[in-house]
This record gives sequence, C-alpha cells and structure tokens, in this order.
Amino acid sequence: MIFVICFLVDLYITQCDKRYGDLPNFVHILQLILKIICLATLLKFFAYEVKLAIKQGKYYFKDYWNYFDILFIVTFFTNVIGGYLDLYDIIITYLDVCILLLAFIKLNFFLRIFEGFSYLASMM
Repeated sequence: MIFVICFLVDLYITQCDKRYGDLPNFVHILQLILKIICLATLLKFFAYEVKLAIKQGKYYFKDYWNYFDILFIVTFFTNVIGGYLDLYDIIITYLDVCILLLAFIKLNFFLRIFEGFSYLASMM
C-alpha cells in the first residue's frame, strides 16, 4: 500500500513537471524521497523473494505469482534507471502503466487476506 501511494504521488509530480515546467526544488526533493521509499519497499520484497527462492529451490519457479513478483521488481527498477537516463517519454510512460497494473494486481493479491475484501478482491 505504501508503494502504491508513493508511486502515484511520484507519477503525479512527474506529469505536473512535464506539463507546467519548472517546479520548486522542494517538489523535486519530495519526488526523490518518494522514489527512495518505493525502492526500499521493493528491496524488502526482493529480499523476501530471494530467501523464498533459496528455501524452495527449483519449486520456486513453479508458481506463476513468483514470476509476477520478479517482473514487478524488474519493471520498477528499469523505470527508475530509464527516468534518470532520460529515455524516450513513451518508453517511460509504458513502464509507468505496467507498474500501475502490476501494483494493482499485487494490491488485490494482498487484499484477499482480509475478510472484508476477500470476496471483492477474488471477483476482480
């Protein structure tokens, strides 16, 4: 949930910067802090996935959710690196859309745990 909120605010700041031009320095500092929070969150998930892969061995790759988790982490890191390397805007936009879609699916995966959301999340 923290990742989704930070990523959406970061995406909003990026779009405002593209549309209105120069934003104050504190906004860029806020954007950097948001990216660090997103990276820290995904690094935590990455460490968990590595521990799980070591523990499960070859059976780790039999569950398709594990591929999804790896794709989610790689897509975000590619987006951050591509954003700082000033790749084409269309590539960054596609990566942003992929991250939003993957984050929505991951959020629904976690919401299945809670009883109040389990039926709604399973229907989605």
